[in-house]
Amino acid sequence: MNTLGMHRFFLFLAIIFLFITPTYAKVILWTWNRVDDLSFVEPHIAKIAALAATFKITPQYFKIEPRLNRFVTPQEGYKTAVFRLEIDQKVSVNNKMIQTIIENIHGMSKDAEEIQIDFDATVSQRKLYKEILEHLNVKTSDQKVSMTALASWCVHDNWIDELPISHAVPMLYNMGRDGELIKRAFSQFEGWRALKCRGHIGISLSELSNIPHKINLNDYEVHIFNSRPWTLQDYETIKKRMLL
Repeated sequence: MNTLGMHRFFLFLAIIFLFITPTYAKVILWTWNRVDDLSFVEPHIAKIAALAATFKITPQYFKIEPRLNRFVTPQEGYKTAVFRLEIDQKVSVNNKMIQTIIENIHGMSKDAEEIQIDFDATVSQRKLYKEILEHLNVKTSDQKVSMTALASWCVHDNWIDELPISHAVPMLYNMGRDGELIKRAFSQFEGWRALKCRGHIGISLSELSNIPHKINLNDYEVHIFNSRPWTLQDYETIKKRMLL
């Protein structure tokens, strides 16, 4: 085969590779408890993580608050069901409570590919968190289980790596007075210390323009929170910032 023939052959292989390689959406848009129209989302660019329910447990009550507001997605657009846990530290959570949580999560996420748990657990609640995740994995063995994470969990220690999850999404926004310390630690480790946090990042749309360009968002699966209902303009802003 001559040189021209070789060039044509490799060009042919490159074209075939382009068409057979599956596209991977690296942006996930969080939609919280509100009416949201995300029908403009292109499934090969972004997926959707939608709040499904909030569990509130205090010494006085155990409440399950399902999402009441409708959200619209494109066909193939809905992938992740998010469940928020708000558990008072003073509550001694028993096995019956855990099973109630698990059964309800399972019942409300059957059409989702992934289940994501959002629980701002204190240090004393980490054992409880692990137990909930272990039970959830048994019940939903055919679905991926992930979690959101305070950014400090991913830079200060690696307790998350012991949890039975596919990955954690560190939230690099609304970090309060420790925000600058966390960002410096993030830079020091050139990412996250905890292995299960690596390759993932959670940011706020309102802070998107403030993310330092040295943080290459294209190196991460980026979850984006929006305090307002999503619009096509928001979506186009994300695509421009991430060169999608």
